[in-house]
Amino acid sequence: MRGETPLIDRETCQPYLVLVLFSGVAVILSIPTARTVMGFGTFSLLSGIPIFFYVHILFTGILGLSVGAASAQRYEAGATLISRQLVRVLLAQILMLPYFVFQWALHPNRGIALVLILTYVTLFGWLCAVAAHLIERPRGPSGSYGFLLKYALFGIYTFATLGLHRVLSPIGMTISLLEGDGWSEYSLGFAVPAVLLALISLPILRQKVRVQRV
Repeated sequence: MRGETPLIDRETCQPYLVLVLFSGVAVILSIPTARTVMGFGTFSLLSGIPIFFYVHILFTGILGLSVGAASAQRYEAGATLISRQLVRVLLAQILMLPYFVFQWALHPNRGIALVLILTYVTLFGWLCAVAAHLIERPRGPSGSYGFLLKYALFGIYTFATLGLHRVLSPIGMTISLLEGDGWSEYSLGFAVPAVLLALISLPILRQKVRVQRV
Protein backbone atom coordinates (compact mmCIF):
# COMPACT_ATOMS: atom_id res chain seq x y z
CA MET A 1 0.00 0.00 0.00
CA ARG A 2 1.38 3.39 -0.99
CA GLY A 3 1.62 6.21 1.51
CA GLU A 4 -0.01 9.56 0.98
CA THR A 5 1.87 11.73 -1.49
CA PRO A 6 3.30 15.03 -0.17
CA LEU A 7 1.57 18.30 -0.88
CA ILE A 8 4.78 19.79 -2.31
CA ASP A 9 7.84 17.92 -3.53
CA ARG A 10 10.69 18.44 -5.99
CA GLU A 11 8.34 18.17 -8.95
CA THR A 12 5.90 20.79 -7.73
CA CYS A 13 8.10 23.31 -5.87
CA GLN A 14 9.25 25.08 -9.06
CA PRO A 15 5.85 26.69 -9.87
CA TYR A 16 5.79 28.15 -6.35
CA LEU A 17 9.26 29.64 -6.80
CA VAL A 18 8.29 31.06 -10.20
CA LEU A 19 5.13 32.62 -8.74
CA VAL A 20 7.05 34.25 -5.88
CA LEU A 21 9.87 35.45 -8.16
CA PHE A 22 7.77 37.02 -10.91
CA SER A 23 5.30 38.49 -8.43
CA GLY A 24 8.24 40.06 -6.58
CA VAL A 25 9.49 41.62 -9.80
CA ALA A 26 5.99 42.92 -10.48
CA VAL A 27 5.85 44.46 -7.00
CA ILE A 28 9.14 46.26 -7.63
CA LEU A 29 7.81 47.63 -10.92
CA SER A 30 4.66 48.85 -9.20
CA ILE A 31 6.51 50.99 -6.65
CA PRO A 32 5.84 54.68 -7.37
CA THR A 33 8.75 57.06 -7.78
CA ALA A 34 9.57 59.68 -5.14
CA ARG A 35 7.63 62.29 -7.10
CA THR A 36 4.40 60.30 -6.97
CA VAL A 37 4.82 58.52 -3.63
CA MET A 38 1.69 60.20 -2.34
CA GLY A 39 -0.31 59.28 -5.45
CA PHE A 40 -1.37 55.88 -4.19
CA GLY A 41 -3.58 55.22 -7.20
CA THR A 42 -0.75 55.36 -9.73
CA PHE A 43 1.78 52.88 -11.09
CA SER A 44 4.52 55.22 -12.28
CA LEU A 45 6.70 52.76 -14.21
CA LEU A 46 3.89 51.17 -16.21
CA SER A 47 1.41 53.98 -16.88
CA GLY A 48 -1.31 52.81 -14.50
CA ILE A 49 -1.19 49.10 -15.41
CA PRO A 50 -1.72 46.96 -12.27
CA ILE A 51 0.99 44.53 -13.36
CA PHE A 52 1.28 42.78 -9.99
CA PHE A 53 -2.31 41.58 -10.10
CA TYR A 54 -1.97 40.36 -13.69
CA VAL A 55 1.20 38.45 -12.87
CA HIS A 56 -0.37 37.06 -9.72
CA ILE A 57 -3.42 35.57 -11.39
CA LEU A 58 -1.60 34.31 -14.49
CA PHE A 59 1.12 32.51 -12.56
CA THR A 60 -1.33 31.16 -10.01
CA GLY A 61 -3.22 29.61 -12.92
CA ILE A 62 0.01 28.16 -14.29
CA LEU A 63 0.85 26.82 -10.84
CA GLY A 64 -2.56 25.15 -10.76
CA LEU A 65 -1.89 23.54 -14.13
CA SER A 66 1.48 22.28 -12.92
CA VAL A 67 0.34 20.73 -9.64
CA GLY A 68 -2.72 19.27 -11.36
CA ALA A 69 -0.58 17.59 -14.00
CA ALA A 70 1.78 16.25 -11.33
CA SER A 71 -1.10 14.77 -9.35
CA ALA A 72 -2.34 13.01 -12.48
CA GLN A 73 0.71 10.72 -12.29
CA ARG A 74 0.07 9.82 -8.65
CA TYR A 75 -2.45 7.82 -6.71
CA GLU A 76 -4.71 10.73 -5.84
CA ALA A 77 -8.40 10.53 -6.66
CA GLY A 78 -11.86 11.53 -5.56
CA ALA A 79 -12.61 14.08 -2.88
CA THR A 80 -9.09 13.71 -1.47
CA LEU A 81 -7.59 14.87 -4.75
CA ILE A 82 -9.92 17.87 -5.00
CA SER A 83 -9.29 18.99 -1.43
CA ARG A 84 -5.51 18.56 -1.72
CA GLN A 85 -5.47 20.69 -4.86
CA LEU A 86 -7.22 23.44 -2.93
CA VAL A 87 -4.62 23.22 -0.15
CA ARG A 88 -1.79 23.46 -2.70
CA VAL A 89 -3.26 26.61 -4.20
CA LEU A 90 -3.90 28.08 -0.75
CA LEU A 91 -0.25 27.54 0.15
CA ALA A 92 0.70 29.62 -2.87
CA GLN A 93 -1.61 32.43 -1.75
CA ILE A 94 -0.07 32.36 1.73
CA LEU A 95 3.30 33.00 0.07
CA MET A 96 1.72 36.01 -1.63
CA LEU A 97 0.50 37.63 1.60
CA PRO A 98 3.59 39.86 2.11
CA TYR A 99 3.12 41.23 -1.40
CA PHE A 100 -0.54 41.93 -0.71
CA VAL A 101 0.34 43.72 2.52
CA PHE A 102 2.61 45.95 0.46
CA GLN A 103 -0.16 46.54 -2.11
CA TRP A 104 -2.50 47.44 0.72
CA ALA A 105 0.04 50.03 1.88
CA LEU A 106 0.09 51.47 -1.66
CA HIS A 107 -3.71 51.36 -1.96
CA PRO A 108 -5.16 51.72 1.56
CA ASN A 109 -8.67 52.26 0.18
CA ARG A 110 -8.74 48.91 -1.63
CA GLY A 111 -8.66 46.50 1.31
CA ILE A 112 -11.90 44.74 0.40
CA ALA A 113 -10.88 44.51 -3.25
CA LEU A 114 -7.58 42.86 -2.28
CA VAL A 115 -9.39 40.25 -0.17
CA LEU A 116 -11.79 39.54 -3.03
CA ILE A 117 -8.90 39.23 -5.48
CA LEU A 118 -7.13 36.71 -3.23
CA THR A 119 -10.35 34.72 -2.93
CA TYR A 120 -11.03 34.79 -6.66
CA VAL A 121 -7.46 33.86 -7.61
CA THR A 122 -7.59 30.91 -5.19
CA LEU A 123 -10.77 29.70 -6.86
CA PHE A 124 -9.23 30.16 -10.32
CA GLY A 125 -6.05 28.30 -9.38
CA TRP A 126 -8.12 25.49 -7.86
CA LEU A 127 -10.10 25.21 -11.09
CA CYS A 128 -6.89 25.03 -13.13
CA ALA A 129 -5.44 22.34 -10.86
CA VAL A 130 -8.47 20.06 -11.03
CA ALA A 131 -8.87 20.62 -14.79
CA ALA A 132 -5.20 19.79 -15.44
CA HIS A 133 -5.53 16.57 -13.45
CA LEU A 134 -8.60 15.56 -15.44
CA ILE A 135 -6.93 16.34 -18.76
CA GLU A 136 -3.58 14.70 -18.06
CA ARG A 137 -4.58 11.63 -16.10
CA PRO A 138 -3.22 8.45 -17.80
CA ARG A 139 -6.65 7.36 -19.01
CA GLY A 140 -7.94 10.84 -19.70
CA PRO A 141 -9.49 11.97 -22.98
CA SER A 142 -6.47 13.89 -24.23
CA GLY A 143 -3.76 11.23 -24.24
CA SER A 144 -0.35 12.62 -25.22
CA TYR A 145 -1.85 15.99 -26.15
CA GLY A 146 -2.74 16.85 -22.57
CA PHE A 147 -0.01 19.45 -22.17
CA LEU A 148 -1.07 21.38 -25.28
CA LEU A 149 -4.76 21.02 -24.52
CA LYS A 150 -4.57 22.36 -20.97
CA TYR A 151 -2.61 25.46 -22.02
CA ALA A 152 -4.89 26.06 -25.00
CA LEU A 153 -7.94 25.96 -22.74
CA PHE A 154 -6.13 28.15 -20.21
CA GLY A 155 -5.42 30.76 -22.89
CA ILE A 156 -8.98 30.70 -24.20
CA TYR A 157 -10.51 31.03 -20.75
CA THR A 158 -8.09 33.72 -19.60
CA PHE A 159 -7.97 35.95 -22.68
CA ALA A 160 -10.56 35.03 -25.35
CA THR A 161 -13.50 35.41 -22.96
CA LEU A 162 -12.66 39.09 -22.56
CA GLY A 163 -14.49 39.68 -25.82
CA LEU A 164 -17.71 38.18 -24.45
CA HIS A 165 -17.98 39.78 -21.02
CA ARG A 166 -15.21 41.23 -18.93
CA VAL A 167 -15.86 39.28 -15.74
CA LEU A 168 -15.92 35.97 -17.61
CA SER A 169 -12.14 36.28 -17.94
CA PRO A 170 -9.85 36.06 -14.89
CA ILE A 171 -7.96 39.09 -16.20
CA GLY A 172 -11.19 41.02 -16.70
CA MET A 173 -12.50 39.99 -13.29
CA THR A 174 -9.31 41.31 -11.70
CA ILE A 175 -9.84 44.65 -13.45
CA SER A 176 -13.47 44.69 -12.34
CA LEU A 177 -12.50 44.11 -8.71
CA LEU A 178 -9.87 46.85 -8.82
CA GLU A 179 -12.27 49.33 -10.39
CA GLY A 180 -15.15 48.48 -8.06
CA ASP A 181 -17.77 47.53 -10.64
CA GLY A 182 -20.30 46.26 -8.10
CA TRP A 183 -21.62 43.07 -6.56
CA SER A 184 -23.77 42.10 -9.54
CA GLU A 185 -20.65 41.85 -11.68
CA TYR A 186 -18.72 40.13 -8.92
CA SER A 187 -21.44 37.50 -8.49
CA LEU A 188 -21.21 36.53 -12.15
CA GLY A 189 -17.42 36.56 -12.05
CA PHE A 190 -17.25 34.21 -9.06
CA ALA A 191 -20.07 31.99 -10.33
CA VAL A 192 -18.30 31.06 -13.58
CA PRO A 193 -15.21 29.33 -12.10
CA ALA A 194 -17.30 27.87 -9.26
CA VAL A 195 -19.74 26.21 -11.68
CA LEU A 196 -16.92 25.01 -13.95
CA LEU A 197 -15.11 23.54 -10.95
CA ALA A 198 -18.23 21.70 -9.83
CA LEU A 199 -18.81 20.28 -13.32
CA ILE A 200 -15.28 19.00 -13.87
CA SER A 201 -15.13 17.55 -10.36
CA LEU A 202 -17.98 15.14 -11.10
CA PRO A 203 -15.93 12.73 -13.29
CA ILE A 204 -13.22 12.59 -10.62
CA LEU A 205 -15.70 11.80 -7.85
CA ARG A 206 -17.41 9.17 -10.00
CA GLN A 207 -14.07 7.57 -10.80
CA LYS A 208 -13.41 7.12 -7.10
CA VAL A 209 -16.80 5.48 -6.60
CA ARG A 210 -16.14 3.03 -9.42
CA VAL A 211 -12.74 2.11 -8.00
CA GLN A 212 -14.27 1.41 -4.60
CA ARG A 213 -16.97 -0.80 -6.14
CA VAL A 214 -14.40 -2.83 -8.04
